[in-house]
Amino acid sequence: MNSSADMSSSVVLEEEIDKDYEPTEVEVNEYAEWLGMDLENDKDLLWIAKAGLKAPLPEPWKPCSQEEGEVFYFNFETGESVWDHPCDEYHRRLYQKERCKKYGLPFDDEEEVEQAGKSLGLAPAKGVADDGDSLDNSLSNNLGGSGSASAGAMSTGSGDEKKKRKKDKKRQKVEKGKEGFG
Repeated sequence: MNSSADMSSSVVLEEEIDKDYEPTEVEVNEYAEWLGMDLENDKDLLWIAKAGLKAPLPEPWKPCSQEEGEVFYFNFETGESVWDHPCDEYHRRLYQKERCKKYGLPFDDEEEVEQAGKSLGLAPAKGVADDGDSLDNSLSNNLGGSGSASAGAMSTGSGDEKKKRKKDKKRQKVEKGKEGFG
């Protein structure tokens, strides 16, 4: 989906933020795999997946729904629309950066990742270290944490099935609005 999508039959949804929301271990693991993590070797980087699940939509993005109930995201300033949460790619790249850092591998896009985080309002806190307790650390303490990951191949898992579960979770996190497009 891109800005060429037919918006006439779409409904703007309101994101409902539960400040007490803590993703389950299953949700974190599923999202981590969707990001490309190897769960056996990347346990110390699960904070990235947790942060991704808790990331609010940056302004001016809004969740929207088509007639079929599919949730997508629309940027009201640029007209861009995407299927995945606008912060997903940032968390995928942050994982790749942290993975490379652990193994001393080159990562050419470090500045790009930091700029993307800043533009989404997700800039990592400088100088904050991850204490290794990946699922119990708070989001704010872990966005800047240093971690590690596998130097092996990233797993892709069953993409369609994971994407469907992720979309179902997105649908549960939003409440239908009354305002439509066009």
